[in-house]
Amino acid sequence: QNHYIKIQGFTLIELSIVLVIIGLIVSGIIAGQALVDGARVTRAITQINSIKTSINAFRTKFGGLPGDLDNATDFWPGETVNGDGDGKYLEDSSTYDQFVDREGGYMWQHLSLAGMLPGGFQAPTVGTFSYTYGINSPEIFPGKAVLGANKDGDVFANRYDSTGNYLQIAGWTTPGSASTVRCATTPTLDAKLLDQKMDDGIPSSGKLLGYQTSSCTTSSPGNCTTGGNADWRLPNGADIDYDVGVDEGRCRITFILD
Repeated sequence: QNHYIKIQGFTLIELSIVLVIIGLIVSGIIAGQALVDGARVTRAITQINSIKTSINAFRTKFGGLPGDLDNATDFWPGETVNGDGDGKYLEDSSTYDQFVDREGGYMWQHLSLAGMLPGGFQAPTVGTFSYTYGINSPEIFPGKAVLGANKDGDVFANRYDSTGNYLQIAGWTTPGSASTVRCATTPTLDAKLLDQKMDDGIPSSGKLLGYQTSSCTTSSPGNCTTGGNADWRLPNGADIDYDVGVDEGRCRITFILD
């Protein structure tokens, strides 16, 4: 006598329910990641706006830019150094305006000494430029840093039609070295979200600019923009966009202050 075991399969209705549940789980994961990304960018925007507000408040109260203030030692004797008071960062690389150990580095300490930016930032070590993110300057994204404000007339006159002071989110390869490079460190999607929320969403125009120049990695990541890794050489307002379709794309982000 033959015995058969009847195996009950899923009905179409049951399969449909399972697929719906799987779809809901996947959608929840995607939505959750989007919320995490959005919260991270929102925190970054809050920090950036706080920094810009602090710089303006400092200039109003003391009559000069933090780091560039030429009588800082009158307010904080023995704690800091003076700038040259010319209203510029990185204009004369032979004296005060070297971003590696002068005004761009001391701006964070001046803001902290004035009580206008939380963090208690310390002065960099002049010459060797001992610069630790979170100690000598703020961090915006984890592992990404706001560098000292700079004024680079050549690059910005050509690329952005601007010679104003600016802040960057990037990272150093070898702090203190003459050959140090400011690396692209911010994920392209984060850069695009920042630009959309704070400016015009276009990497080559407005007050917020995105580009790559150097990834500072052994294996180069995807490009920051559709202009390629030489996008910083493109003219102001070039027809490019953030290249969010490329895995592991990285950007240097610049905020023009004036």
